[in-house]
Amino acid sequence: MWSKASGRRAAAGACLVVLCVSLGFVPAGARGRAEGWRVYRNRAHGFSVRYPREYVILRERKGEAGGELRALARVRFQERGRAAGRFADYEPPQFSVEVFEQAGRGSLREWLQAAGWLHERDAAEAVELEGAREGLRVRRAAQMAPNEFCFFRTDRHVYRLTLLGEHAPAMLASFKLLD
Repeated sequence: MWSKASGRRAAAGACLVVLCVSLGFVPAGARGRAEGWRVYRNRAHGFSVRYPREYVILRERKGEAGGELRALARVRFQERGRAAGRFADYEPPQFSVEVFEQAGRGSLREWLQAAGWLHERDAAEAVELEGAREGLRVRRAAQMAPNEFCFFRTDRHVYRLTLLGEHAPAMLASFKLLD
């Protein structure tokens, strides 16, 4: 039964989850929510990620992967209903992983600045991932959603994870580098 008090508690809980995600904290249980999900593995580029059953993997068209830099690989996850919609090609994915060649010996921050993905006004904080040499969580100040990304650097690759959908925290928590 709904009451004003239970409505306020639910609203406060929703605000707390949004606040935690926006501050970069993975909510307790995010890892547990990924149990029973499908697993996407890309052995050629060394990563895996879990995704919910209501998501589909969007097909890439020839020459489409990447953006400012040419991605070696890209996988985009979208809600099944949105992916089947008339404007599916214009919807940002709920979560995506792009893999780039790690060129040069500079830091991840220097690589991101050279690529145009990290600017003075952006917020960047260090994050850790087993197997990564460096990690940064970047919130773009001058960009509408998606405006939150995690970058991880290994000896061979830079991984760019785009975080947008409600399952993004659990998907991020499930992301693993292979080998």
